Amino acid sequence: MKNQTKTSFWTCVYSKWKFILGLSLYFVFSFSNSFTFAQSKIPVGAWRTQASYLDPARLTGSDQTVFHIGKESLFYFSTTSKETFQVSKLDGLYAQQFTNANFDEIEKKLIITYADGSIDLLGENNIRNIATLRNNTQISEKGINRVKKLSVNTFLAADFGVAIINSRNNQFVDAFINIGPNASTLAVFDITEDSENYYLATAMGVLIGNKSSNLRDFRNWNLLDLGSQNRYQQIEYYENTLFALSKEGEVFVFENGNAIALLGISNAKNLKRFPQGLFFQSSQTVYQVQANGSYSTYLTWEESFDDFHITSQHTYLSITGKGLLDSADGSTFSPNGPQTKVQAFAFDRSGSYALPFFRQSNGQINASSGNQSSKLFSGNWSEIDQVENILAIQSIGSKTFFASRNQGLWISEDNELSQIILNGVNPNTPIRTIQADAMGQLWVGLEDNQGRLIKIRDDSQSSIQVTGLSFPQKIEVDNRGNLWILQSNNLGNTSIRVFNEDSQLNRSLSTSPNQGGLPNSSVRDIKLDGENRLWIGLSNGIVFLPNVASIQNSTAINVVQPLFQNQPLLAGEMVTAIAISPDQNLWLGTNSNGLFQFTSEGLALITHFTNANSPLFTNQISNLQFNNFTGELLITTPAGGQSYRSGSIAPSEQLGDIKIFPNPIRPDFNGLMTIEGLTDFTEIKISNTAGRVVFSNQVRGGSFTWNVRDLSGKRPIPGVYLVFVIDEIGRERIAGKFVIL
Repeated sequence: MKNQTKTSFWTCVYSKWKFILGLSLYFVFSFSNSFTFAQSKIPVGAWRTQASYLDPARLTGSDQTVFHIGKESLFYFSTTSKETFQVSKLDGLYAQQFTNANFDEIEKKLIITYADGSIDLLGENNIRNIATLRNNTQISEKGINRVKKLSVNTFLAADFGVAIINSRNNQFVDAFINIGPNASTLAVFDITEDSENYYLATAMGVLIGNKSSNLRDFRNWNLLDLGSQNRYQQIEYYENTLFALSKEGEVFVFENGNAIALLGISNAKNLKRFPQGLFFQSSQTVYQVQANGSYSTYLTWEESFDDFHITSQHTYLSITGKGLLDSADGSTFSPNGPQTKVQAFAFDRSGSYALPFFRQSNGQINASSGNQSSKLFSGNWSEIDQVENILAIQSIGSKTFFASRNQGLWISEDNELSQIILNGVNPNTPIRTIQADAMGQLWVGLEDNQGRLIKIRDDSQSSIQVTGLSFPQKIEVDNRGNLWILQSNNLGNTSIRVFNEDSQLNRSLSTSPNQGGLPNSSVRDIKLDGENRLWIGLSNGIVFLPNVASIQNSTAINVVQPLFQNQPLLAGEMVTAIAISPDQNLWLGTNSNGLFQFTSEGLALITHFTNANSPLFTNQISNLQFNNFTGELLITTPAGGQSYRSGSIAPSEQLGDIKIFPNPIRPDFNGLMTIEGLTDFTEIKISNTAGRVVFSNQVRGGSFTWNVRDLSGKRPIPGVYLVFVIDEIGRERIAGKFVIL
């Protein structure tokens, strides 16, 4: 594949617009990734869009630019420079889940629509959003089925009827709603026109309306073919002839108001008009249609494709798994990204992984269109071959284990990948989860509902019976070796079980006093922190269990419900995901209110990200993973994956050379200075050359961020400053220096 992108998920720092050949959105990225000090190359507070550009997509554009629009990804391709450029919510788009798009070649704007009726217009220098439909409370069904430029305006065929916008001035013009029988709501799937009439493709058939009449009145719309029972999806007017594509995949030509099917065509889709003529697709062939209803083969390709775009010189195809393909020579183009939409992340010291599957706490699977996983290394995503349908990854030393839904358990060591045959387990048994412990053992949870876990250590295996165990969804291991298991039954009801093979500990947490004392039994996620607490995300709020390593079979177990602003923490919120950063900050994803960052015990709110105040794709968080080596919070939503670079990374084993950046600090810098390479519980002091301390703090994790403000809240005067570190046993030394300009 020709990968012509200028960007990657980990290396983007900032972006700006620039247009080439009439429309080219250009991104500038000034940082590159490597895993030696990889975290230092990613600014604290930076967001990264992570999207697959190989998933099914539709195409639109012009001779100079081809847009590739997936459900959650968007990039465009310059036909002259052969470069690709991605566009995302980070660059100002309203959202990351697209329903339709079309390029207005006259105005040089891409019109993008969203499920809630929002419309983005990507122009030469900016993005404009039209919220008229989104804010209209009188219209409940706001789905937009087709975007089409007719005459001077852009028309939206929608579930409520037709909307009209002026893409030149980015204004809403008009709407035809309730145009069904007796002023009922009628979904319109497409629209076209001749000099006198508009034609609408609907489930009733083709409606015709004269432009000179009041088309807001349903009585001025009439069925063109009264005897037709066809449900039309697309419609085009070409050389004084009307053509339509039915939902069943037949192409019709209208003669004297009667629809006549083109013989020999089935499973057709993508009826499209270009300057070269009228075309449609059936199977692996693009056909050109003549005004008399005849058609001929225009292009046949060797593999299936999702859509096509025809320019004066080339025909481009959207092919799942390949991106954008030029049929002239078979070359493919796409920005760098995972193989398919990210449903979950994983990581180890060598890189990060994007997985196409994620199992929710109730056992339901979130699945992508493809089944390949990907690995990010040195700024580039590459496919993990051999193993498909990966839903969990764990590392033990130099070994990395991959759990597949349908291909069992695999191990990678010394760049060799091999399958592990689980003794006494049917090869077709799906794996639910895997988890490593501090003893170098791997625990495997299966879907056979036999009340057991498989324990793997070095080259040995054993089947460990766990009385009361149902389907394990997630396992956390505390420093005593207790397994905290989030499980569900056949009905999807969740519970937590704690088990220890050596001590014979085996208990289930419930809502009963001294047996857990959970406020409710709907558990969505669990996570152990570095302070011996098990955090439990519930359908209503979050609680934690303290001193988990001390629990025995006879111990009274009662969770603690932390209070924030005199209320139970996140009361009323469904907490779907929990992550803990090395500084012990608590990251909580919710089902409808975005992402929260709290201090270690949930006592103080640090940040609350939503899709309104941040680049967060949606307010629905599916799962979270904190990469301790890069300091990035890996976030998965229904719209795909992204990340946020926090100021916390894993602590170093011992104090060595530290890294300070940026250095020097320029007058216009308003971000966070970062110091990396610290050990846990390091005390850090910043002083001027005269010895006056301007800031000091104790550090959890391996990094420290400073807002370049002294103890009085003022920016220190320009000069040279020294960084002193005091380790956990009180030894002090000068660790570095930096300059404030």
